[in-house]
Amino acid sequence: MKTDGIFQNQAEVDAHPSQLEVGANAAPGDLRYVDVNGDGKISFDDRTDIGDPIPEATMGFNVQLNYKGFDFSLYSFASVGNDMVRNYESIADDANRLTYVLDRWTGEGSSNTVPKVSTGANTNRVFSDYFVEDASYFRIQSAQLGYSINPSFIEKSGISKLRLYAGVNNLYTFTKYKGYDPGASNGAPIGGGIDDGFYPIPRTYLLGLNINF
Repeated sequence: MKTDGIFQNQAEVDAHPSQLEVGANAAPGDLRYVDVNGDGKISFDDRTDIGDPIPEATMGFNVQLNYKGFDFSLYSFASVGNDMVRNYESIADDANRLTYVLDRWTGEGSSNTVPKVSTGANTNRVFSDYFVEDASYFRIQSAQLGYSINPSFIEKSGISKLRLYAGVNNLYTFTKYKGYDPGASNGAPIGGGIDDGFYPIPRTYLLGLNINF
């Protein structure tokens, strides 16, 4: 369902079509839903398209450089134009919330984007565009720097190649998505674009040694 801000006071609630059919009477601080079909009430007949999980484009950018004994590689990936649902927030009362909830509605004029926090009956968990956002991202998936010792220094040891390297996986993700991981979905047309609270991909560091005899 589409939303249109937050009810700021009781007068706004009274002037708006009833939201009782989608769960509970609205109150100040609750999400305000749009009467899409214009029948004077908010119901599940007002459901409409609010997002697309399929990206408009996906792309990769890879770099490999060599200079004397040094080598450097970088692998990255981008997904553009896809939407994601923070589904874990809409279905779980005890889901961890991110810092944007600190800007929630706490009184008239305090917020028109983030509803109040309440354990009472309300309609704020109805599936709506409040939970849907642009999940476009650019991720540096891995970067590695290595150095190969000059073979002339190690040939007497019976070693043909000795390479030292250091790297990092999941270096950084550039995104405006508020959830844990903009790449959490499998991207399928059915069931895709839904973030059920997947554990975010950890950043890992590598330090290694390659020896060829």
